[in-house]
Amino acid sequence: MTLEEKLQHFYDHSMESASEARDKALTEYQAGLDKMFEEHKAMKKKEAREAVKNEKTALLRDLNKDLAVREIEIRHALAQKEEDVLNEIFAVVKDKLTAYRKTPDYVHYICRKIMIARKVSGTDHMVVYLDPTDAELLDQIAETTETHPVLDENGFGGGMRAVISSRHILIDNSFDTLFEDAREGFSFEGGAV
Repeated sequence: MTLEEKLQHFYDHSMESASEARDKALTEYQAGLDKMFEEHKAMKKKEAREAVKNEKTALLRDLNKDLAVREIEIRHALAQKEEDVLNEIFAVVKDKLTAYRKTPDYVHYICRKIMIARKVSGTDHMVVYLDPTDAELLDQIAETTETHPVLDENGFGGGMRAVISSRHILIDNSFDTLFEDAREGFSFEGGAV
């Protein structure tokens, strides 16, 4: 083998070694790049999932806040509607009470209530009060119940009140009190419409 052949052989071998080293370095570099790319993709996917999760959470929070505001508005509107309906109902009741006070049944009602109060008082002294607007019924009620009702200084919408002082008892069958009790105790119950 001549020197030139040896040099050529050395050159070919060197080139082959350099090519192998280059290919190995490129393969390792490409593998490193691929690994970095996969890690970067995984990190970006994780960041995207977190961003989507955070956005969903923010949207749900905003939605819940909007729903809460709307629920408050609906409850307020419902309460206002209930108040309006309650006012309408009790305006009709007030009118019916006014009409009832003009009937003979009203006198019978007061007389019944006075008789019940007399049973409660027994032998104790009792004062029966009538509404000032019932002045024209005073004699008729006194005769029927064998009591001496007096007109109250303040109006109480009809009905009667009785006071048994010795036992500290007030029997309040005034229409104003009964009306207010009914109004305060009234509730809208759900049911089939």
